[in-house]
Amino acid sequence: MTRKFNMKVAVFSKRFASQAFTTTEALIVVVILVVLTALLLPIVPHRVVHRPKLAQIEIAQIVSAIQQYHAVYGRYPVPTNVQIVASANKEDFTYGGPALNAFLGPGSTTPVNADVIAILLDLTNYLSGEPTANYNHNLNPQKIVFLNARLTDNTNAPGIGPDLVYRDPWGHPYIISLDLNGDNRCRDAFYKRHLVSRKNGALGFCGLTNTSDATGTSDLFEYKGGVMVWSFGPDGKVNKSRPAIDSPNKDNVLSWD
Repeated sequence: MTRKFNMKVAVFSKRFASQAFTTTEALIVVVILVVLTALLLPIVPHRVVHRPKLAQIEIAQIVSAIQQYHAVYGRYPVPTNVQIVASANKEDFTYGGPALNAFLGPGSTTPVNADVIAILLDLTNYLSGEPTANYNHNLNPQKIVFLNARLTDNTNAPGIGPDLVYRDPWGHPYIISLDLNGDNRCRDAFYKRHLVSRKNGALGFCGLTNTSDATGTSDLFEYKGGVMVWSFGPDGKVNKSRPAIDSPNKDNVLSWD
């Protein structure tokens, strides 16, 4: 009788141990799932939040590459005809493209930044075989690659597309303005506008000033330096009649601010 009882106890204990182990495994699985869920859920918003930071990094790299090019060649990375016309007219030059032109209004013809990027990357041809502004390395004879950036095969995606346009993390071309009249002051096609940059008289927002007009009522606001690079930011919009600190302009990512 005692022997049978002991056998039953042993069987019960074995079953209990088996159940206990199974319960422990289940708890471990639950914990793992909870941890994975906590890690995976924030992925999309995390990336969205950090796109402005990525834009800041890429903008800083573009500015640095342009400055390095200027240090090597004593000029900015633009086609010779653009430099000649700008110098003759004593003007600076903005690479913006159709998106910026649409916001600036009729008559705006700023090109995309492909010429600048081709020169900085020392690319002589597009994928189609068509020559770039740097054909035969004529604008980068030392064949130096000044810029390190992401390449993409999509002309609407962030990075440098097959059209050699450098787009921000939201897929919009970066705007690049260069001091081509040699006065070490840069006047951007959008931020030169007094409706955008005027703060108080000649004093402007984002560190810009109007050195030509004490009243600040003319579209001559400029940055003290040779390069201005910026992005439309998360909303992909700007308004030429709104101050820089108001929507939709306030989320723009700037190299000089």
